[in-house]
Amino acid sequence: MRTKIILILSIICIMPTLSFANTNDYDHSLEKIGIDYETYRNMPDNKQKLYSGIKIKNTEKCTKYYKIVEPSIDEQDLKRNNINTMKEISKEQFTFEVSNYLNKRYISSLRNEDTDETDTSWVTMTTKIGECFDNEWVLSNDVTYIKCNSSLLSPISTHITGLGTNQNFSVIADSEYCKRNYDIISTELGIYIPDQTDYYWEADEKSTSGYAFTYNIVDTELNNTAFMALRIIPNVSNTTVADGYGHYSKYTKSVTPSLSFSSGGASLSITPTSKLSTAPKTHVQLRYN
Repeated sequence: MRTKIILILSIICIMPTLSFANTNDYDHSLEKIGIDYETYRNMPDNKQKLYSGIKIKNTEKCTKYYKIVEPSIDEQDLKRNNINTMKEISKEQFTFEVSNYLNKRYISSLRNEDTDETDTSWVTMTTKIGECFDNEWVLSNDVTYIKCNSSLLSPISTHITGLGTNQNFSVIADSEYCKRNYDIISTELGIYIPDQTDYYWEADEKSTSGYAFTYNIVDTELNNTAFMALRIIPNVSNTTVADGYGHYSKYTKSVTPSLSFSSGGASLSITPTSKLSTAPKTHVQLRYN
């Protein structure tokens, strides 16, 4: 009995050390920019080292809201007319329409758009910039995609999220990642699988002024969020302003797009343009001495 008591006491004494050993190099100030410990813990070693000990002291953010009404018209018409079906809306309009949809109320009032000829969805994009204590910076882009109607046989859609910075900063190589969360549901098959997570550790487009990821969403996926982050560092000695630009676009089909950033990171060019909708970009800025 004495041996058992000593063993139990030994385990109790050891447990706090084991619980906090893995968090010593993660600073909770990263949560200000949206990087949680779960993500940090799942990072490959090379990326974890780039966020180890990082402390965020100042942040700025910009949130925009969008509505997408996609007509079912001929692809050649979209290509010829370059129709952008994604429009910025107010927070109030976004909240009203989405809450009514989620609560299954007033849905009939939307049916003048949600017919066989249209397809409605909503998007929020929040871009943040965080200043570290070592004259380095972290950018993040958080995109939520809400689709009004879904069916088992609807096509896969390709989505793009990106971050750019001004010409006085450069992206730190290998600092990028993207985390996607979603639920899987099919009433036809009686399937509901919540809390799915996919990690993307390497961007599809990399330049000194911006990185971007592409990912596919199936209509049986609900509650889609995509969060990306990267680190930037000044490439000149006399800059006093750090900028971040958030980008988001989507196709109504599965595509392998070609991406390229402008030299200042404020623009992200995407081809092909057929059945592509692009959100007006977000912009965050911090001044420092």
